Amino acid sequence: MNFLFVALGGAVGAMARYAISLIPLKTEFPFLTLITNVVFCIFAGIL
Repeated sequence: MNFLFVALGGAVGAMARYAISLIPLKTEFPFLTLITNVVFCIFAGIL
């Protein structure tokens, strides 16, 4: 069952990072990817 949760979390995270990457930024550092990862880590920690 844990494998299913990890796979589902990875899929949702990948889709979220891809969707966020479509927003154009003028910086070289991927700030939006960092923010997405932090938000999902906090969300996973709450669950």
